[in-house]
Amino acid sequence: MTNTNSTFSNYPQYITRGGDTAFAPPYILNETKLYGFVLEGTSENLQNLCNKYLNIPGQDQFQYRPAANRVLMVFDTIAHINSTQPPGSDKGFFSETGEVMFWVLTEAGK
Repeated sequence: MTNTNSTFSNYPQYITRGGDTAFAPPYILNETKLYGFVLEGTSENLQNLCNKYLNIPGQDQFQYRPAANRVLMVFDTIAHINSTQPPGSDKGFFSETGEVMFWVLTEAGK
């Protein structure tokens, strides 16, 4: 399935990190259950995460920062995940059982 929505072209390109087994977004998720818990974080630690994974040296289009001192810890079970865009959409699908992730709400500006 190919997404023809031009809205995606307005965003920065997905950054693939070494060792990252995730397909590039956006995704299709079937038979999904999510459980989330809100945790308190510190501005300094959350900004360090933004700097490490989102703020690209030499790129001045966006500067990411945490929007709150909260982190959402999420547990999931997903039967079927696949990317909607090539090259990930050409590689099939995978499942997750008991995956744990931390989501940080960010805001972008110059």
